[in-house]
Amino acid sequence: MPSSQPALRIGCIHYQILFPYWATLAQGINARAAERGADLVLPATDPEEDLEGAVSEMLRQRPAAVILTNVVINTYPETIQLFHNAGIPIIGAEAEPNPAFAALVRADEVQG
Repeated sequence: MPSSQPALRIGCIHYQILFPYWATLAQGINARAAERGADLVLPATDPEEDLEGAVSEMLRQRPAAVILTNVVINTYPETIQLFHNAGIPIIGAEAEPNPAFAALVRADEVQG
């Protein structure tokens, strides 16, 4: 029987996916969201060309939470405050710990 609850909408801004590490991370995020039945919300604006525009678009889409990598945060530091002000929880990926994050996901460098 299909669930009557709407799928969880999680935003994500894939950035610098020309680099194999970030491309692999993006593939993992996309695959896990699909496995869990979550709607992964991506900006139509190309973050490589207009990161601020992609962030603004994501804010307008109002996902339940957003995944931000350290390259997004380091390139556009205001991103954390913008999502925090909008009440959208941030899941940091490969970022330094930050009290503004609802969760933080980092690679196990020892296990590789």
